[in-house]
Amino acid sequence: LPTISLLPPGYPPSALHVMFNLANEPMYKYSLQLIADRGFEPKDWTSTRLRAEALYLESGSKRYELTQKGTARPKGAPDGAEYDTYCFAEVLLPHAMDADAMKRAGVPLPGEHVRVLYDGLDWEEIAW
Repeated sequence: LPTISLLPPGYPPSALHVMFNLANEPMYKYSLQLIADRGFEPKDWTSTRLRAEALYLESGSKRYELTQKGTARPKGAPDGAEYDTYCFAEVLLPHAMDADAMKRAGVPLPGEHVRVLYDGLDWEEIAW
């Protein structure tokens, strides 16, 4: 019998675990395989994907947003020795922020919708 997958190629079977987020919308259950780098090319790295996307993580009562915020250069480093920096923020009123509300506000969410917890993070400071 042929099988039909609802997921794009390369997604792990664990991505089939669907849960409901704080706004009562379907979401994928956290899996490191969903977040991990998808290949050896820079375009497939999670850190590179965050330049154009935001990652949302939820606990039982809170939603968090991880975004790429810019670049920084270490003190004394030569020109071109920059690295990406990231922002980890708590989403305010996550129960009211469904997909439509997030699209209207814009992704990443503007400052009035988040409380910044950590700003200027280096990728190596983020533990998965």
